[in-house]
Amino acid sequence: IVRMTNKYMHDPITFEMGKRNEASKNVTHEYYFVTARDKYNALKRLVDVNPDIYGIVFCRTRNETSTIAKSLRNDGYNADFLNGDLSQNIRDEVMNKFREKHITLLVATDVAARGLDVQELTHVINYQLPDDPEVYVHRSGRTGRAGKKGVSVSIVHSRDKRKMKAIEKMSGLNFVEKDVPTARHICQTRLLHIVDQLGNVEVKPEIEEFLPLVNKKLEHFSKDEIIKQFVSVEFNQLLAYYKNAKDIQPSARKKDQQQKQDSKSDRRNERKKKQGAPKYQRYYINIGQKQNLDPVRLISLINEFTPGERISIGKIDIMKKFSFFEMEAEPATRLKSVIEDYELHGKKIEMDLSNPKTLIAPKADKKKKNRRNKKRR
Repeated sequence: IVRMTNKYMHDPITFEMGKRNEASKNVTHEYYFVTARDKYNALKRLVDVNPDIYGIVFCRTRNETSTIAKSLRNDGYNADFLNGDLSQNIRDEVMNKFREKHITLLVATDVAARGLDVQELTHVINYQLPDDPEVYVHRSGRTGRAGKKGVSVSIVHSRDKRKMKAIEKMSGLNFVEKDVPTARHICQTRLLHIVDQLGNVEVKPEIEEFLPLVNKKLEHFSKDEIIKQFVSVEFNQLLAYYKNAKDIQPSARKKDQQQKQDSKSDRRNERKKKQGAPKYQRYYINIGQKQNLDPVRLISLINEFTPGERISIGKIDIMKKFSFFEMEAEPATRLKSVIEDYELHGKKIEMDLSNPKTLIAPKADKKKKNRRNKKRR
């Protein structure tokens, strides 16, 4: 919008509420360093160590939102997801449940979360950091509203460090590194939370008439035994879950190793970029779905006729009776010379250079041009 106004308007007046890309001062910004395979377990631990959590978990893709939300539900958490694939009715239903706190964790993409107005969020969790630093500021601004404190949590690995630096530079934020909660820490936190809940329970006067019966039932227990019994009702399940749980916080040595590996990988990618991407040409082949062809079968067919070569293949389009694929010109010439002697399901293979602007086979393209020329005559 700013770009359009600068292009088409003369001396436009801009009104801004607050400073641009300024993060809320009521929000603390934390990150937890884990390996990629431990991300989901780290998410669960962060939820477990915050018993009163009410927040949004941000993911990058629609598929990821549904996968994580379903996994959380299967593990006993009050979670649901929001993405662009949902109908308006289902979206409204999910949002009503979230506002009424029947759902305490909403897993969403940035697009699906636009326009959400929920005032009491305690946490925003970045399961995946956004590519755009401004998006991070918008995400974190959904918590810490109306004068309340909020926490923006990011679950990261070493390759995310670059994104974090970009966010810090743009917004002036400082990320604080935290250790992933251990099983012992989680159990201690949840135990104390249960005790706090007992102290805050409203005692109804109607219970008085039942107290003599209760006292009689409990008279053979000591005070400590009664406390243990009541607390264990809630605590035993959590304790069993974390009994043999391993620490997933990477050691300093593992962090260094991971960062070195990622650094090597980044350098390799940079070298590839400097060397330039393959110069693909688009080719037509006269077999398709009718011959049970799919991308995997086509690639294996190409490899079969170019043994010992490392061939780079680009985009593949499989049609009913023919297909297209992208390949560099030199290996394609060698492939054409050998593959055209081959038959697949009784059909002799033909391969030719395709018209890059259309999805039309070369022969069909020639027929179309001939028809146009006849009309002109």
